[in-house]
Amino acid sequence: MNALRPPQLNGSGGDPVMVHVDHELLPEGRATEQRRAHAALYGEGGFSSWERILEKAAPENKPPILRNALLQLYPLAAKAGISHIEISDWAASAGDAFEVGDPDQIQRIIVDAKVGAEKAEAKPAAHSVSGSDRLRPLDLQEFLQLAIKQREMLLDPILPEKGLAMLYAARGTGKTHVALGICFAAATATKFLRWTAPKSRQVLLVDGEMPAAALQERLAGVVASAPDVKFDSKNIKILAGDLIEEGGVGNLASPDVQAELDRWLDGVDLLVLDNLSSLTAVIRDNDAESWGPIQEWLLKLRRRGISVLIVHHAGKGGQQRGTSRREDVLDTSISLRHPGDYSPVEGARFEVHLEKARGIHGDAAKPFEARLEMREGKAIWTMRELDDANRARVQALLDDGLTVRDIADETGIPKSTVGRIKKAIDAARGGADGD
Repeated sequence: MNALRPPQLNGSGGDPVMVHVDHELLPEGRATEQRRAHAALYGEGGFSSWERILEKAAPENKPPILRNALLQLYPLAAKAGISHIEISDWAASAGDAFEVGDPDQIQRIIVDAKVGAEKAEAKPAAHSVSGSDRLRPLDLQEFLQLAIKQREMLLDPILPEKGLAMLYAARGTGKTHVALGICFAAATATKFLRWTAPKSRQVLLVDGEMPAAALQERLAGVVASAPDVKFDSKNIKILAGDLIEEGGVGNLASPDVQAELDRWLDGVDLLVLDNLSSLTAVIRDNDAESWGPIQEWLLKLRRRGISVLIVHHAGKGGQQRGTSRREDVLDTSISLRHPGDYSPVEGARFEVHLEKARGIHGDAAKPFEARLEMREGKAIWTMRELDDANRARVQALLDDGLTVRDIADETGIPKSTVGRIKKAIDAARGGADGD
């Protein structure tokens, strides 16, 4: 589908006729502002950008996308001196061309967005635009003298206060098990894997796709594994999409759904979103533009003092699926990977790698292997150093008569690492080095 033409500013049919504005007659400062707004409307971030997003979007995502577009375009039109009617006309055309909904639904979106934009515009400003000191920079001495509260840790060392973290893995690796362990540790001031929560926090878990019965079973196993831990059950709250009628939690990229959730975020220290795909209905995983509204919401939560852990899927290459822009604002990015010799009968066994670890150094940043076993309804975790795990694998395969090359192919461990481990094993046994 070809991109829509910009709205007709004067006349009808054919090429759009642009309104000519004599910027020399505008008050000083107004000309520059109007030029910028006009350029934003007709540049890459304006009509054409939203048309590209609508064209590629899944059907269920198109209504909130059109609303988000209008919330941005109406204020730009006002600054550019363009009538809001032109924006409404564009929305009606776009809604029809990209099959956003029936005419009545499109009209409701237009009216709702216009009201929302007017309310935002009507908020009183603390200062005039020209006299505002909101963006006044500080000199070095002023900045260094600020009494800025140091961030404490929710889960030391991977998740600070006002922190953003991502936990990702391929399907079936065990990322939800890890997310639940993090929730319980943060709420009860206990330890999970190699991470420790210094004090109890308020946690909200939002699950977008797991059957409620399975989620209940897993949480019961987590609680049963810590019979001696005393905690307030109100420290952990669960919003399970499977228990919500009319489409589950919904698309958290939508301002409407964000507003619905907002009232339940008061007092929350840690928000866990499991998982990104099911809760945000991202238009295209590799579309950086579609990530913008979600990132803006996450940054608002951080400014509000809420830490967020995002659970996400890994792509075919093993990295987090989608645009790399997601990692820009993260404090921590945690990858779970099955070892090369993993077998599905082992259940949740994986390596834990910190792909991005702001402020984490030394032993705390080293990867390790973790395994979950369910014993009598209890979730029991065991861990070992990755070097120790690799050595055990290599030794077992050497005992079976495999060569260094065969072992590297079998386990996915680099051949040079296998060779180094073999030399260490041979030396410990008093045998010969060699391949």
